[in-house]
Amino acid sequence: MKYLKYLLLIPFYYLLYFYISQSQQLIERLDFGRVFPYLVIIISLVVVNLKYLSRRVRFWQVFSHELSHLIFAVLFLRKMTGFVVNEDSGVVSYKGRGNWIISLAPYSLPFFTLVLLAFAYVGNYYHVAHKLIISVSYSFYFSRMLQDFSWKQPDFEKTGILFSTLWVIGINFIIFILIVFYFQNELDFLWRITQSITF
Repeated sequence: MKYLKYLLLIPFYYLLYFYISQSQQLIERLDFGRVFPYLVIIISLVVVNLKYLSRRVRFWQVFSHELSHLIFAVLFLRKMTGFVVNEDSGVVSYKGRGNWIISLAPYSLPFFTLVLLAFAYVGNYYHVAHKLIISVSYSFYFSRMLQDFSWKQPDFEKTGILFSTLWVIGINFIIFILIVFYFQNELDFLWRITQSITF
């Protein structure tokens, strides 16, 4: 059972392999002019946050980290018993067993960005304001993830350093591809090309 979770890495890394094998088609479809402004916003906000704001917004980063644990614990029907956050650390406690998805949620699943992307896909919603909100949301997540990512993190040690590293890198790469194609109004194309995967 302990190693069963590694089987879940297979579809993610197969998807990454598939995207790499289709990279020529993906690159030809990429409209860098449409994507570039949003990438600049994300990179700029990440740099500003890491260099100048990280101490000032540290409470909110810890809060966001613990909130990710809480959201996924609730999604797995755990009954919450505590939520404590300060500038240095935070703790989410709940009844029932934890799992690796709850443990690694802050490093691998930008919840609010994914909700916004799902809303955009279902509603065919590609407005500039929505893209700006996604840029801000993702930049906050990514800068927090960079600061929190450490093999000494209890979340990583509990889940296993090798698995945690492979999962976090793989899922973040796939989410970044989703965001890039959303910025150029091409989520439908990415979905079509993903549906052509053969095993």
